[in-house]
Amino acid sequence: LLDIWLNSDVVEFVKSFLGTEKIYAREYPRLIYTKYIYKNSITSKDDFNGVYKNLIINGPYFWHVDHTAGLVNFHVLLQDVNEISSAHMQFLSGSNKYFNSRDAYSDESVNNFKNKPINCVGKKGTIYFHQGNTLHRVVGRCNSERLGLIFSFSKGAGIEFDPDHILSLMENKYDLGTLSKEKREILNGIIPKKRMI
Repeated sequence: LLDIWLNSDVVEFVKSFLGTEKIYAREYPRLIYTKYIYKNSITSKDDFNGVYKNLIINGPYFWHVDHTAGLVNFHVLLQDVNEISSAHMQFLSGSNKYFNSRDAYSDESVNNFKNKPINCVGKKGTIYFHQGNTLHRVVGRCNSERLGLIFSFSKGAGIEFDPDHILSLMENKYDLGTLSKEKREILNGIIPKKRMI
């Protein structure tokens, strides 16, 4: 996992893309599994009209952004995903250049953008990335699923520190001392280094 997460080509790409010499892991790698059970697509119009009032909608099916522009997400598909029968992500190309809100966007407002949504599909092993300020959503397909791995990096803002993950590493006696100095520095925000006094 670390070999993929902290791959030197990925690290150099993110540094170049963000225009910085230092990057940080924003959060721990996340395995995502989406199982879409609904017959029809979930829409913001139906949400507004209260169609889902008594349903628990677990999933990012409405247009949204994750964070500010300093965040870069890498998604690795762990199974084949196609546009016709698979739940998949869509993003709105060029939307990262706007001042976006963390609130969900309506389908109608996205339809008014000059750019059209792009489907994130591909064979197992396909990698795609987007900035956190990019409008995106999951498109459901009846009785479909998707499995993927997400890595997030930033210039240092919005780090999601989680003591439970650190405790898990300690319980498993994982030795971070085997990492190079540069790789250890990337993890410093989510797994702080021991300070010498």
